[in-house]
Parts: sequence; C-alpha cells; structure tokens
Amino acid sequence: MRDEETESLWDHMTGRCLRGRLEGAELERFNVRIVSLDRLRAECPGARFLGDGVGLREYGKPNLTSPGAWFMRVFGRKAMRVMFRAKAGEDNAGVMPSHFLASFDGQVDARLPKLANGLGVLSGREARFYPMKAVKAAGGALKEELDGRTLEVAMEPGEPPRAQWEGGGEPFQFLSRWYGWSVSYPGTSIFEAEARAP
Repeated sequence: MRDEETESLWDHMTGRCLRGRLEGAELERFNVRIVSLDRLRAECPGARFLGDGVGLREYGKPNLTSPGAWFMRVFGRKAMRVMFRAKAGEDNAGVMPSHFLASFDGQVDARLPKLANGLGVLSGREARFYPMKAVKAAGGALKEELDGRTLEVAMEPGEPPRAQWEGGGEPFQFLSRWYGWSVSYPGTSIFEAEARAP
C-alpha cells in the first residue's frame, strides 16, 4: 500500500516501509477480525460493510457514492475471480498473473501452493502459518506452543480460523494466502496436522 502524504510504499502485513521517504520505518500492527455476515449482523447490529458488489452500505441500503462502492464496481468479485480463477471451496485452486507475482519484493516459498488459504500468526520473532486444510484436519481446534506460550487456534463452521493465547489475549494474526505470508515473513514455520496426530 502507498500513503498519500509521502508516497512511500508499505507492506500491509508487516507494517514496514519498503520504499520512499520513510523506508525502514514500521507502523503499529492491529488485528483485523474477519467474520461471516451472519456473525457481523448478530454481534454488531447496524454495522456497515464492503460487499455484494455495491460497496459500503448499511443493511439493505446501498451507498453507491462511497470509494468502496467504486472499487467494487470496477474491481469487484467478478474481476478477482477471473484474476485468480479460484473456485469456491478450493483453497489452492487458480492461477495468478505473472505481472502480479513480479510485483513482490521477495520470493514465494515453494513449500505450499501459492494460493493456499490460512492464518498467519506472529509472536515476538516467531512466525507460523496455519493452512486451513491442516486446521480442519486437526478437527477445527488445536493447541500448541508458540514463542513459549500455549496458542489455541479454532475454526467454527462457516468462519475463518482465529488464534488466541490460552488464558486470554491474541497474537498478531492475518488471514492470508500463502504467497503473501511467505513473502512478508520468509522462513515462517508451517503447522502440519499430521505431525501432531496422537
């Protein structure tokens, strides 16, 4: 992403400035919770969201003048489906255009398919990627040690995985495709359900 004030280029996962006047600076990171529309409606009545190809809206009331609406009209779901040729329910299906891959500052790690979905977790200097397929294979819930603490990763039906520390609190986490996480956090470890089966 690029900021308008200095036109510096930033990595949205790490918060590091890659190029520009602020190169080397780091932003504070915040978790973004991704939930289903049903959960959003239940937990946050009256919330506004970006979706349905019309952009920012209140429930049942499209706002076609918002920047989000413009983005979705121009680059909406249809364009993203064509770009990635992804099929619903397949977390590593599709092809990415070569010009998109060429825009990365690092190499995509070949240990997983580029488009594999998962949850990236960062604690201290330790980064780990939890592929959705591996979390499902572990029964949708797992506990393991990360950075000297017990981490719980859970995935409810219809919801993406979420990580929290045993006893409360959350590490930095990012729902991502493998290509994005592996470029931003080179050398990251990967959770493998088979290796932890009893």
